Amino acid sequence: DGNVKITAKTGGTQRFRFDTDGLKFGTDTAAANALDDYEEGTFTPTARGNNTNSSPLIEGTGKYTKIGRLVQCTLHFSNENGSYLPSGEYIQIHGLPFTADGTHVMPGPGMNYKVVFNSSYQYYWYLPNNGTIMWGYINVSDSPYTPWGTDQWDNTQWYHSNTFTYMTDT
Repeated sequence: DGNVKITAKTGGTQRFRFDTDGLKFGTDTAAANALDDYEEGTFTPTARGNNTNSSPLIEGTGKYTKIGRLVQCTLHFSNENGSYLPSGEYIQIHGLPFTADGTHVMPGPGMNYKVVFNSSYQYYWYLPNNGTIMWGYINVSDSPYTPWGTDQWDNTQWYHSNTFTYMTDT
């Protein structure tokens, strides 16, 4: 019939099956075990300040893989000019490909180059409930988190790369 069907068995027990209905695991090949919601794509993340009218937007590149509700993102900003970011605002990354499912996510600081740091601080990104915007935050020992200022991104040749996973409700 022209369709490829692959089944793997161990000792007579089906471990997985791949056919026109998708990838299914285990002996139960019911729809609940089907890997039928797989998507890869690109998106354009933008770094900017937190003010609604903040400009300019600094565009990066992004790739994602979505399996069911799980989203794996990689984003990259290369040799960006942050000297014209608005002073006194908080750094954000807009444009994630899917809305977070209501669970707070704390992606790590990522790889940064030519961004101003204080070695006694910890730097993180925060993806709030039901959001598509990551906020940059700083943590100092025994103190609450505070927003990561755009003034620390004012170098004319900064780089930022990050890979993180979150859940979506779609």
